[in-house]
Amino acid sequence: MCTPKDQSVSSSWTVTIPVFSVLSLILYLLRLFMKGAKFEEKATASATGKIALVTNATSSFGIETIKALNFHGAVVHMICGNFEHGNVVRYTLENDGCDSSRLIVKCVDLRDLEQIREFAERFRNEVGKLDILVDNTDVVLNPNIGNPMNSLRKPELGHFLLNQLMIPLLKKSENGRIVVVSSRIVDEEFLGENKKNESLCTRSYRVAKVANSMYARELSRRLREEDPTCNIVVNSCYPGLLYSTVMANSFLTGRSWLRTLVSPFIWFCTKSLTDGIQTALFLALSKSVKHISGKYFEECSEKTTFVKATNDEVNRSIYDNYLKAVGLIH
Repeated sequence: MCTPKDQSVSSSWTVTIPVFSVLSLILYLLRLFMKGAKFEEKATASATGKIALVTNATSSFGIETIKALNFHGAVVHMICGNFEHGNVVRYTLENDGCDSSRLIVKCVDLRDLEQIREFAERFRNEVGKLDILVDNTDVVLNPNIGNPMNSLRKPELGHFLLNQLMIPLLKKSENGRIVVVSSRIVDEEFLGENKKNESLCTRSYRVAKVANSMYARELSRRLREEDPTCNIVVNSCYPGLLYSTVMANSFLTGRSWLRTLVSPFIWFCTKSLTDGIQTALFLALSKSVKHISGKYFEECSEKTTFVKATNDEVNRSIYDNYLKAVGLIH
């Protein structure tokens, strides 16, 4: 015979179990939402025989992107600033199951324009073609300056020059792809005017997304103005808020106890690297975007272009200034 105490315990469990189940389901669905969209063609998309170039190859986002492209069959040239570090990454990727014969480390300082020119010449002679160029950067064009001449060794100029020099090789591809990814925090000097109540991190990503959207739109316009049948598509994307990026650029740096305490909550609200590369992989490999160019993407789908990025006169002016800065026009 049940006592009142037993009945109370039983009643408590009767309430607790459904509540716990509902909360668990809500948290699970919320986590799925945070992880974002997946590249649905992953199982069938093939990059076999394709040549890919990924910049900042030793960054966490770069490594994950290289791994995915290699798994899909591409020969991936890994641009990094330190050859030894690049080889460590290559060895790590080999241990993760990548085909190391299709991982080629290229040491190029993207702050050195002459070094970039030398690399482009060697690549042109040794490889002769390029199918996929992934700009793993913060910004290519800086929307907040009119003249970049005083920042000639900045990485954004390096990416800009590299892209320009790779265009002839991308034209040799059946469907050349340029994917511009804002995977890192933008330097504060680029952020320009701050919006009310906007954090540094939020402003950083906003500027990066606008800047790269401007670049993709203007480069695409120029390519088709020069040749309406151009087979190169160039698009920009935002991978979402990455756990690795937040942890590397947050107030938690140097505070191990606080980092340990809050990192699970940050993990829950951010994306893993595998989740973060999905849109970049989509733009690099999907057949559905083979004729879409000059657009901005999030979560494997096209988004409305930022208003600031649609002023073609401004885009043209900034682009011309960059061409002058890297010595391609006078």
